[in-house]
Amino acid sequence: MPRKILLVLIPLAAIAYMVAMGLDAHLLKALAKPLPMFALILLVSFEPASRFRNLVLAGFICSLVGDVFLLDKQEQFLLGLVYFLVAHLFYIAAFLNRDRRFRPLLLLPFALCGALIFFTLRPHLGNMLGPVIGYITIISVMCWRAAAMLAGKKDACSRFALAGAAVFMLSDSLLAFNRFGFPFAAAPYLVIFTYWLSQSLIARAVRDAG
Repeated sequence: MPRKILLVLIPLAAIAYMVAMGLDAHLLKALAKPLPMFALILLVSFEPASRFRNLVLAGFICSLVGDVFLLDKQEQFLLGLVYFLVAHLFYIAAFLNRDRRFRPLLLLPFALCGALIFFTLRPHLGNMLGPVIGYITIISVMCWRAAAMLAGKKDACSRFALAGAAVFMLSDSLLAFNRFGFPFAAAPYLVIFTYWLSQSLIARAVRDAG
């Protein structure tokens, strides 16, 4: 499939999904939701083979599976969470592939952000306490390793990777607040928009990896 078609498909599918959300059109949601990640998987697969590309690609595939599990299946929320956690582990491995230096000070802002999110949500988590702790920890580490990569290699790839990781943390935070005690009407739209934006930024990082 030509690259230009895929680049057009991503926003069109995203718009179709958000329209379907507003109309509560289950079939259209089921058809549209996987398409942006499917298109990103194809786009990344067209890039020159490298360990960095392959690890990100594995993360994208896990994300696509997680999307399917989270599609109107609230009872499978935890399983979807597991797939996204594994996706973040692949992203961490990809970022470590480009820079392995420890850089502990760069962890501090993301650890503080993760702690703030956790302690705000804690009274509302119930039996999801353990999974949420694990998920917040992993996504904070992902952001840290993206920041460490940028500190080591100040190139476009690193900048897009850090932007993607940070927006992913924002998206998951919005999802968590909306699900665990702080719902608001615009949350589903903001969550899905920031989610696709974050993945698109990480895909762009692969393109600029060289």
